[in-house]
Amino acid sequence: MEIIEGESLVDDKPTITKVTISNGQFEQINTVLDRLEIDKFQEYYIFPGVCDGTQWSFTAYLASGKILKTSGSNAWPEGFEEFIRLFETVRGDKELCEEDD
Repeated sequence: MEIIEGESLVDDKPTITKVTISNGQFEQINTVLDRLEIDKFQEYYIFPGVCDGTQWSFTAYLASGKILKTSGSNAWPEGFEEFIRLFETVRGDKELCEEDD
């Protein structure tokens, strides 16, 4: 299985990273996503009055056929830090079970 990640824009084109994961890693990822209840994430999170900062988006194509899209500007759902750590792990930036000190 591959996870495709657009990290940034260069000349208005996304920079794409593809990561191949094992079935075991996929199951671990699903466990984290289930615990975070990503299917209950709002469509958009915003912290009004800020013109710069952090913008993010996430799209998932679920086995049920449902497409989950969520994004935000300077605001995020509860558990977002764990969500980010999960994808750092997938990219190889961290170990899957590593905890922050």
